[in-house]
Amino acid sequence: MRLFIVIFVALLLQACSQDYDQARVINKKISNFSKKEVIREKDLVVSSSSWAEVKTFPGLVMNTSQKLDAKKVVYAKDMPGTDFYDVVRVVDGDTINVDIDGVIKKVRLIGINTPEIVDPRKPIECFGKEASLKAHEWLEGRKVSLELDNTQNDRDKYGRLLRYVKRDDGFFYNYEIIKQGFAFEYTYKYPYKYQENFKKAEEYAKNNALGLWANDACR
Repeated sequence: MRLFIVIFVALLLQACSQDYDQARVINKKISNFSKKEVIREKDLVVSSSSWAEVKTFPGLVMNTSQKLDAKKVVYAKDMPGTDFYDVVRVVDGDTINVDIDGVIKKVRLIGINTPEIVDPRKPIECFGKEASLKAHEWLEGRKVSLELDNTQNDRDKYGRLLRYVKRDDGFFYNYEIIKQGFAFEYTYKYPYKYQENFKKAEEYAKNNALGLWANDACR
């Protein structure tokens, strides 16, 4: 009986030691990041143990007991492997200016087209102001990643970078602006990486009469 108790205590101490070592590794990883941002509970993929992976930032693991105190996790821009840039100007719903290493670059967003408001050759189109306001709300002053699509050119004929834009909280702007009815799905010459997703997003907006698809949107 005494031997059984000794073995049990030894196994218990070993398990605690493993958890402690894992916690040290994770806490060290998290402590390397100086800025903090809330990670929403839906961004967590809970495993069978007490640990979880943050979907928005693959590779980051955290103790699920921190979910109710989410401010203890990390700011996305500090995650290795992903570069984030400041949005310095929202031109309209499908074009923004970003600061890339101190150089302002104009970015045309892939797969979307919003009603025109800035082209001096054209009148302001229906729902253009609303789309522009939504773009300002979602992107102005934010940090975003710029995803290149190898099925498309690096730049359009006007020299603008062609990219997908995701905010540092994981919000996929190109997709959401279509799904919520502020933009059309737009294919230029060749199919692109997220074409199927964007077409489904547009169908969703149509079926639910959202934004520019509302019956009274352009009256």
